[in-house]
Amino acid sequence: PQRIVFNSRRKIRGEKDDPRLEKISVLYYYFYSIGNGSIGISTFGPISKEKLELLKRFRNVFEFAYRRYIDVTQAEAQTKEAKIEIALERVRSRTMAMQRSEEFSETTYILFQQFLELGEAPDQITIGIIDAKEKVIDFWTTMEGKKISSMVKFPVRETDLMKKIYKAWKSQKRSIAIEIKGKELHDYIDYRIRLTGVSGKNDHAHDRRYILAAFFSKGMITISTNDPRSNETKQLLERFAGVFDLTY
Repeated sequence: PQRIVFNSRRKIRGEKDDPRLEKISVLYYYFYSIGNGSIGISTFGPISKEKLELLKRFRNVFEFAYRRYIDVTQAEAQTKEAKIEIALERVRSRTMAMQRSEEFSETTYILFQQFLELGEAPDQITIGIIDAKEKVIDFWTTMEGKKISSMVKFPVRETDLMKKIYKAWKSQKRSIAIEIKGKELHDYIDYRIRLTGVSGKNDHAHDRRYILAAFFSKGMITISTNDPRSNETKQLLERFAGVFDLTY
């Protein structure tokens, strides 16, 4: 029974089958701690003091290298967080300085630049203010790095994309990620061009489009890309939306 339990636990941990284990009566484990982990070996027989000392030397080398890795990782995380705080402050300052709705276009451009500096590369960033009574969303956009000065009203009911975004906002979600592809994507692009009169050079160059929207009380900030984004990107966009909500 103990052998069965032992083998089942090995499978759960993802270890490969070893036929030799069926023929032994004892297995030896030797482990040295490295703080929040360990380094060790398993053998079919006891090892000598010399080999145990060798294992300890391996532990010491690995522990030193691992601590160095942790230090570098923490330093990189602190540096990135400092960059994010600077980017958030730039958006916060610009939003607090707004006097007219026309200035939203400048804010989208600043948002676009901050995402570029943080290693993101959105094809498009928009700020949308929702009119729940009229069921429209007022969008200001920076597309492919170019600020679009005019605001565009998108009806909520005319495309599935806007219906999904509006529903998520009404449900008070923090964010939503949507993929559109194929005919739905190209039909939406054609609709957007007819509505706005604005087209991009790569509008129909891809068959998939990923939209990530983070919400605040009166609307949303969205980024559009040709490739899916990580959970880290979603959290970053949510932080920008939070800053925008407090200052808007």
